[in-house]
Amino acid sequence: MLLYLVRHGEANSELFDPSQTLSEQGLRNVQKVAAHLARVKSPVEIIFHSPKLRAKQTASVFSDYLRPLGGIFETDHLGPMDDPSEWERRLRDRNSNIMLVGHLPYMEKLFSLLLCGFVDDHLVNFGNAAIVCLSREKNGTWVLRWMMDPTVVSQ
Repeated sequence: MLLYLVRHGEANSELFDPSQTLSEQGLRNVQKVAAHLARVKSPVEIIFHSPKLRAKQTASVFSDYLRPLGGIFETDHLGPMDDPSEWERRLRDRNSNIMLVGHLPYMEKLFSLLLCGFVDDHLVNFGNAAIVCLSREKNGTWVLRWMMDPTVVSQ
């Protein structure tokens, strides 16, 4: 099983846009990363995203490029301050390749919990539109496969 953890793209300032939609640059960066994943044929079967608009927009862009057969769904427990142990538990029963689109500090905490067994938000730096790919081994442990953000992807 592959798990893709994605932080939403850069959002407009809350002062400028209270709903915090993706900024123009944020949208371009998400498109850049999604296009790269499509080119290398990353196998995403289903996408889950938090209820926040910037995460939904980010997930929608990935869905447009990757066309996950299982679809795209809004879900709970992906918010900035949510407890990552809920998704850690949910992932134990899944075998399909999943993408989770959420926020900080949540994504950093889930990454830490899966790889190290404890919650820490300082083990990895998730920039906007950054993505981490983990794989679950046969013994149930998680391994980091790769990480990227828009700065390492060429057009």
